[in-house]
Amino acid sequence: MTSTTQPFGLSSIGQIFVRARDLDRAVRFYRDTLGMQFLFQAPPQMAFFQCGTTTL
Repeated sequence: MTSTTQPFGLSSIGQIFVRARDLDRAVRFYRDTLGMQFLFQAPPQMAFFQCGTTTL
């Protein structure tokens, strides 16, 4: 039996989810400290940011 190794095929990441205990504090950190573009907030306790081509 022969096996072949193929390279991992991931070429981009479109969206990442990060859980935060304090949403308001997290929004301030990502927006004000890291400078990410704040997109919008949505229930229940979600906030979206743009980082290049990736949405957080």
